[in-house]
Amino acid sequence: MVRGACAVALLSTVFAAGAALSGFSLAQDARRFLATASVADARITAIEQSGTGARAQRRFHFAFRLPDGTELTAPAWRPMNMAVPPLRVGDRVRVVHDIADPIRVQLDHPAAAYGTSRDWYLIAALCLAGAVAVAAGLFALHKRHRASTTR
Repeated sequence: MVRGACAVALLSTVFAAGAALSGFSLAQDARRFLATASVADARITAIEQSGTGARAQRRFHFAFRLPDGTELTAPAWRPMNMAVPPLRVGDRVRVVHDIADPIRVQLDHPAAAYGTSRDWYLIAALCLAGAVAVAAGLFALHKRHRASTTR
C-alpha cells in the first residue's frame, strides 16, 4: 500500500513538474520572441481548423508587409485555441514577426504568445495534484515509520 502511494506520488510529481517546466519554457520563449519581434498590420487570408470541441484549434494565415515593403503571406507560427479570439478570413489584425525570420509570425494577442488560460489552469492543476500526491506519500511513509518504531 505504501509503495503504491509512493509510486503514485513520484509519478504525479514528475508529470506535474514536466508540465510546469513546459509551460514556463513556453512563456520564456514567448517573452524572448516578443522582445525582438516587429509589429505589422495584417489581413487574415485563411484559417485552418483542427480538432473539435474543447480540443479545436485554429491556425491563421496572414498577409502583411515587412518594414522594407515586401509583402509576405505566412501561416501562424503556433495554432490557437478556438475560443480566442473570434476572427474570420478578411479581418484586419496586428501580428508580430521575427525580424530575422519573418515567416515566424503570430497574432499580436496574449493567448497567441503565452497560451490560453485553459493551458495554465491545467498546469496549475497538475502541480497541485503532484503536491497532494507527494504529501500523501510522505504521510504514508511517516505512518509506516512510526508504526515500525512503536512495536
